[in-house]
Amino acid sequence: MRPLTRILALLLLVLGADAAHAALKCKVAATSLDFGLYSPLAAGPLDTAGTVTAQCQGGLGIVRFQLSAGSSGDATNRLMQGPGSTLGYNIYLNSARTEIWGDGSAGTREALRQQTRRGRMEHEVTAYGRMPPGQDAAPGFYTDDIVVTVIF
Repeated sequence: MRPLTRILALLLLVLGADAAHAALKCKVAATSLDFGLYSPLAAGPLDTAGTVTAQCQGGLGIVRFQLSAGSSGDATNRLMQGPGSTLGYNIYLNSARTEIWGDGSAGTREALRQQTRRGRMEHEVTAYGRMPPGQDAAPGFYTDDIVVTVIF
């Protein structure tokens, strides 16, 4: 029986703006996806959730949330790096974990929110993480850095 492995995926922030919505200003925050302890002997996947929040004001328009592919370079097959091995996982936009959250390319989707008033609005997107069962990885601490880009 292999020891349990602690898993953590980090969400980092990058802010973006386009000229059409320059008056819209947003403050962004994100929580980490912490998978906790992973056992390769578990019968089902290991699920977790986190959030990305943008508080926007001063303009109208679409607020787009995109995620990078992480260390794997492929958002449809994300990998956490650990001591000499990797663990596969992914991040989804829906609780059924069928819509991969990425930048809108290669089978991924971006999250869209509508800023409908010039006053302060909070836009929250839930990040649903899943790690498949049965992965044979060395015990240790595994991480991946995911960049959240918010375009407004």
